[in-house]
Amino acid sequence: MTWSPDGNSIVCVARRGDHTDLVLVGMDGDMRWLTNDEDVELNPTFSPDGMRLAYDSPRVTAGNRLAWYVNILELSTYERVQLTSGENSSVGPSWSPDGKNMAFVVLKPRTSRLWIADADGSNPRELSDDDQFERAPIVWHPDGGKMLYSSRGGICEFDLGSGEKRILTRHDGTIYTDYRYSPDGSKIIYCSLVIPLLLHDLGIMDSDGSHEITIISGIKIDLPLIKEATDFSIKDVDGKEFKLSDFRERVTVLAFVIVGSEACESQIESLKSIEEKYGDSVVIIVLGIWQTTPSGLEACDEETLRGLKDRAGVEWLFAKASEEMGYNCVIRHLPQRGQVGFRGMIPTTSVAVIDGEGYLRYYHPVITPSVMIENVIDRLV
Repeated sequence: MTWSPDGNSIVCVARRGDHTDLVLVGMDGDMRWLTNDEDVELNPTFSPDGMRLAYDSPRVTAGNRLAWYVNILELSTYERVQLTSGENSSVGPSWSPDGKNMAFVVLKPRTSRLWIADADGSNPRELSDDDQFERAPIVWHPDGGKMLYSSRGGICEFDLGSGEKRILTRHDGTIYTDYRYSPDGSKIIYCSLVIPLLLHDLGIMDSDGSHEITIISGIKIDLPLIKEATDFSIKDVDGKEFKLSDFRERVTVLAFVIVGSEACESQIESLKSIEEKYGDSVVIIVLGIWQTTPSGLEACDEETLRGLKDRAGVEWLFAKASEEMGYNCVIRHLPQRGQVGFRGMIPTTSVAVIDGEGYLRYYHPVITPSVMIENVIDRLV
């Protein structure tokens, strides 16, 4: 959807069978179809004067490929002009504040680039030539001199006057899904997707990337939308019986490890960093899956697992993982994750994080560096 500049109507994308059309809807509910064909039209955006509409639509190229192009629709005459062309797709049109220019992203093999052209499609030019992946949405500064875009998940800014590019956000696994300048251009509001938690935070920062703060944390999401980890009872290598629910009010880190492997030793070191940083706020449980022997991998026994605990010099709980435990605690609570990285129904060397209310908030099916686990725990403790 997109608002008209005067706020009296919106344009929506409407699915019609196997294609889409654009429809103009007034505040009184009056509808007017702007397109009526077998094409697909997506991502409409009004020009600042409200007289034209830019959108994405695919065409078959001269090389018999399907590519997406930026199109312009004159709302008074319904005349349509294809703004971009060529073998590469062009997507994400964004008007400059004065309506004289159009920015968009050109998708090339193994890369994508920020481009700009005059509003009639003339004078197209690439704004960068480095190895970054530049993506929409493209957001113009109110004065028209700069624009925001996404690169490898972070928010970047391009200065049209100097040609300078600046990375405004950290590349720490957070993906910024939407961002906007404030009306005076001094601040940026954004939504960030915290990948491990599959939650969005709402944040704000100064336009130079400083003073970044979270206004609303996605951790406030209703817990019924997150899968609750099944409780289990188990005995550790020292004979202590415990249940997962014994550690409510604290974050629990479950580390499935292949005892004797190099990956196992690496994971233990990462967990030590977690314990050092969070102390009693976090419970660490190591669950042995297999052990490495001259003949290959065999089921983990308690003696080998106890040896791992002694070498690590830690007081964590060490216990043998069962197939039922691996399935019930983790796998059946993962939405649309598939079975990649699993040996049968038990994870390979991997980490799961369960919050203080017993909900599974993160699972990583390989060796997990401490910084990735911290990215989750920081938002939970």
